[in-house]
Amino acid sequence: MVRPNRSAATDESSRTALSRRRLTQLAAGGAIAGLAGCTAFTDSGEDEVVRVASRNTISSVDPLNNGTILQRIGLTECLVRVDFEAELAPALAESWSVADDDVTWTFSLRNDATFHDGTHFDAEAAIPSLERAFTSSSLADVPFETVRATDEYELEIVTEEPFAPLPAYAAMREAAILGPDSYEDGDVVTPHATGPFQFDELVPEEEIALSRFDDYHGTVPAVEGVVYDSIPDNQTRALAVENGDAEMGRVLPSSAIDRFDDRDDVRVDVYEIPRMRCAQFNTRFAPFDDERVRQAASFAIDRESIANDLLEGIADTAVGPYPSVVEWEADDLEPYEHDLEQARSLLADAGWEATEDGVRRRDGEPLEIRVVTYPNRPALPDIATVLQDQLGEVGFDVDVEVIEVSAIHERAAEAADVVIWSANVYGWPADPDRLHYVYHSTEGGLHHGYDNERVDELLEEGRRAVGDPERRKELYDEVQRITMEEVPITYLTYYEMIVAQTTDLEGYDQHPTEYGFHLENVDLDR
Repeated sequence: MVRPNRSAATDESSRTALSRRRLTQLAAGGAIAGLAGCTAFTDSGEDEVVRVASRNTISSVDPLNNGTILQRIGLTECLVRVDFEAELAPALAESWSVADDDVTWTFSLRNDATFHDGTHFDAEAAIPSLERAFTSSSLADVPFETVRATDEYELEIVTEEPFAPLPAYAAMREAAILGPDSYEDGDVVTPHATGPFQFDELVPEEEIALSRFDDYHGTVPAVEGVVYDSIPDNQTRALAVENGDAEMGRVLPSSAIDRFDDRDDVRVDVYEIPRMRCAQFNTRFAPFDDERVRQAASFAIDRESIANDLLEGIADTAVGPYPSVVEWEADDLEPYEHDLEQARSLLADAGWEATEDGVRRRDGEPLEIRVVTYPNRPALPDIATVLQDQLGEVGFDVDVEVIEVSAIHERAAEAADVVIWSANVYGWPADPDRLHYVYHSTEGGLHHGYDNERVDELLEEGRRAVGDPERRKELYDEVQRITMEEVPITYLTYYEMIVAQTTDLEGYDQHPTEYGFHLENVDLDR
């Protein structure tokens, strides 16, 4: 969903406190000592610098730590990328194939790429980054065995067992390729990557500055550079665009649509991205160890009200884990419609009897639950409050807690909470294997404690089905059907990305999975 040219009234008396120190240095043509191959921004100054204000902080230039931002702003590249159709596509590798043994993968590399320090990219130069990535905890799911150069521009990656999603994991931000001189004692000191922009400076937790890489093998940027500003507060990001302190503000609140409505110099777009708001039921404990109670809660939720009233119609109601921007949703999934009578019937079948005070009881115990969420995502605390009322209509006694994410992790093994979550189920890796993380009983990463032997078998077979996309589709469709019935997670709405940009920023195109901002394609018309 895209809503162009939505623009807000400006408050000229308010100015954001964004750091300008780096921009001043760049406008003065100041070079950064010790970065071989770097070219400081020219004396054209910040008129040719694109400034992006977003939520994520960046504390290091190591792809294993902050790889998402490094990839999105155009510093790093991988063997494989995700294109604008949300499909895997060539990047530093021009093609790839797997041998008949299903474990030996060959990547044919491009021969015209250069690292930012001037070192030529080839197979040998890529090995340190790949070994480091695939032996890290970040990519622990990959049964990596070895990587070696079989020719100057040919790499061979061998896995311990068949692993169909390997190319998708080779596109992961952690698998970014850095030049060999980027490392010192195994740590990244200076990120000599191959992207369209090269590293200039990092101010931890505040901003990172990049400049144009003139020897880039693809589209050389028209702008001199990019500054990414970390601004955790939603309203402050919007203010940065309003006051001209950023050309782009991302992850904005829905209020930004009206805020810029009267501005001709600011455009607001609303994009659907492969992320969703969902509710995880902690299946380890009563009452959510009973499938009927989970189903009842799912029927009690009015998703249309959440999407249209609370989220002002900018988000679509969700059915399963995949929105329309990708093509992996099972065709025959039945949504949980808002049906209070069905919810009450299921609770009664599960032994939870209605009482005069409105709170159901079983064996004298009240149907008490906690709805837990965290504060640093737009709308989640408000959704938790709405669910408190909606679940209360069918007999749940609901307490709402807004706590930090770390505390949610700690409490997962202690109580039967409903966790309201903003889940990036699709985006990384670009493969339905993401459902392994979502639903596998022992290797998953969420909080529901769901344990279904058949689902585990399907997920594991999906990883082994190398070279058989049709079979993989059947397997992951069945996973979705089973988990929709047994409902360890109920999906509420898909996620909207609200982006404001000044009208002098031309050529920006939102990537459907947020894989990259592709600022090499933009220009500034001042």
